[in-house]
Amino acid sequence: MKSLLSFLFTISFFVGQAQQLKTTENRVEIELNDGHFNEDFFTFGENGFVLKSFSYQDGRRGDLYLHHDLYDTNMVLVGEQAEAIDKRNYFYSSFQGAQKVYHLSYARKMPFVIYEYDPANKSTRNYNIPSDELAGLNNIHSFYVVNQRAVAIGVTKTKSYLLFFDLDKETVQATPILVEGFKSKRTFPINVEFIDEKNLFYLSVRAYKSVFSSSAYLQTIDLEGQLSALQKINEGTDKVIKTITVGGVSNDEIAIAGTYSNVVNGASNGIYFATSVNGIVDNISTYNFLEIPNYTSYLPQKTQQRVEKKKERAAKRGKELEANQRIMMHDLIPVDNDFLIIAEAYYPTYRTETRTTYVNGKATTTTVQVFDGYQYTHALVAKFNSKGEMLWSQVFKMYLWYKPMRAKQFIRIAGREQNSIKLVYADGRNIYSKSFSFDGEVLSEKTSNPINTTNENDKIRASYSDVIYWYDKYFLSYGSQSIKNKTDDDVKRKRNVLFMNKISFE
Repeated sequence: MKSLLSFLFTISFFVGQAQQLKTTENRVEIELNDGHFNEDFFTFGENGFVLKSFSYQDGRRGDLYLHHDLYDTNMVLVGEQAEAIDKRNYFYSSFQGAQKVYHLSYARKMPFVIYEYDPANKSTRNYNIPSDELAGLNNIHSFYVVNQRAVAIGVTKTKSYLLFFDLDKETVQATPILVEGFKSKRTFPINVEFIDEKNLFYLSVRAYKSVFSSSAYLQTIDLEGQLSALQKINEGTDKVIKTITVGGVSNDEIAIAGTYSNVVNGASNGIYFATSVNGIVDNISTYNFLEIPNYTSYLPQKTQQRVEKKKERAAKRGKELEANQRIMMHDLIPVDNDFLIIAEAYYPTYRTETRTTYVNGKATTTTVQVFDGYQYTHALVAKFNSKGEMLWSQVFKMYLWYKPMRAKQFIRIAGREQNSIKLVYADGRNIYSKSFSFDGEVLSEKTSNPINTTNENDKIRASYSDVIYWYDKYFLSYGSQSIKNKTDDDVKRKRNVLFMNKISFE
């Protein structure tokens, strides 16, 4: 079941109240002004972790280099790979497999290049794949690699393509993503997922007839690049499908879940769950956010009461009160014959800026609204059976300390036991841990001390961080920090660093 689940059964530890988060098991700092940029991290269990970055040899006029720095489990740098690359190429996406990491780059009128790094052998390999048959792509996303086959979605101004790569042959098959009855410019692929048990990729697509009508579809792709017929997801419902994730049930059955809206251009109003047997979707169930048990529990008590009164007034008028939410959905997580759904809610924020321009020496002052990042508010964990019935739900506050400029998943799976699951996330300063039984009971809630340095005289002025699973009971926390130290002579008084902390659960 997808790459996310490749490690779900590899970790097991106690979920009791004695468990603590250690945020400074080991630490590495790198000066932010070291000439490297666009850093990213990939963990490979006991093979360590990889820090990917770029640098220019002599400013932007010099050669561009792609770096892979390998650290072992003791946070010691044990391998450095740097290769000159064509700086005209744009790096669109990365994918981490079980043993290797891949990066996909492309520039108009140039070949695709897929860069492969193998941490076990400390080696790199590049695949140069001609793109002659394609018009210029202005975006590529949903990159996924399985057994020397890779897929991605390529987008032009008027059309989208499914890109199927054979890495051994260094070829690409570009298939236009079309839905009968819809114009190509109104057809938008959502994402690609892979289900191990079925050995299939699943392409999800949304198509619009107008601002009032939309449909959603699924299509499978096998490892030879063969596509199945499209299957419509929202058959028999007037809901507008916003997001889609899939999970395996049996040989001929899959589960489909995501969020829906009541209008084409609106935010999500609820969650749906459906099953598909032999390509035919049935048992689609929808759940208005405000009808989900505990959904408003993260709000202050008085606010919850006001929401309940609004629901009652709407019901008296024969209407249903709705919450408009932006939702970051996770992959479905199988639990025996049931599934867990994890969803994170957020909203865009804006700030007002005053700008002054001069025309013929005369000043004109205007105010504009500027996007100021996404504020995350809460997260939902819910369990469904294969019939689409919601068995339980839990909601917890998730008001992050900083606002990312792009929406992303913050919650990670820290561990899964026979009857429970543990989630963790970082908000920039602290790490939070939540544990739930598969019966919906909250088993534990933990908050770490602030993510500190190993020097007691350091004062952290600003901190931005994320956390990813590493191996056993260990996670890798990474990000940037602004630090002051007026006491010690062997460190700078002020330093801005990229940090990497090895953290553990005890």
